[in-house]
Amino acid sequence: MLAGIVKCAVCGSRMGAVTKVKDGRLWVYYVCAKLQKLGAAARRGSRVRAGDLENGVMEQLRALADKPDSNPLRAAIQQFVFIADALATEEQ
Repeated sequence: MLAGIVKCAVCGSRMGAVTKVKDGRLWVYYVCAKLQKLGAAARRGSRVRAGDLENGVMEQLRALADKPDSNPLRAAIQQFVFIADALATEEQ
């Protein structure tokens, strides 16, 4: 959902989604592009669980959507949050 949009807190590089299967479970992380390219031994970089990052972004979007204002961007955020919530409900 956020691949290529979010940036590494350590170096500012874009972060991409990486999937891994462990113990029969699928794990998705966002990993710094430089960390992926150079490897963990070459430099310190950011990695974060996709669900944690995406939930944090959704919390921030909901907070923006709840503020009363006639800003067109806020209307677009409200529509996005509505659609994202509907999709999440369908997945359950």
